[in-house]
Amino acid sequence: MTERPHPHLCQLLAHARCLVAAVRDGAAPLPPFDDLMDRAAAALLVAMAFCEIPRDLPLRGTAAAAAAAIGGLARAAREGADPADIEAALAALESLLARAAAPAGAAA
Repeated sequence: MTERPHPHLCQLLAHARCLVAAVRDGAAPLPPFDDLMDRAAAALLVAMAFCEIPRDLPLRGTAAAAAAAIGGLARAAREGADPADIEAALAALESLLARAAAPAGAAA
């Protein structure tokens, strides 16, 4: 089994995928934005502590952007957006965060 290079970022996106599915299926309500942001900030802070992402990355802004993306995708899924589009957007978010984590000049 291959270890993923950014396990804490992967954990954040795994939670996002579960949340989107639960909201889409009506199994859970969409949490308030502050809760989404707190969860994103916590995951990003742990990723910083394990040197998965640079420590100079603006934590609050990055957490707000991630929370907005996740919340918006969950809302779109609930309203019937194509699941392939939702997954593509989550994959893009993961890629962007991983690229921010990559050393300068390295491919993520």
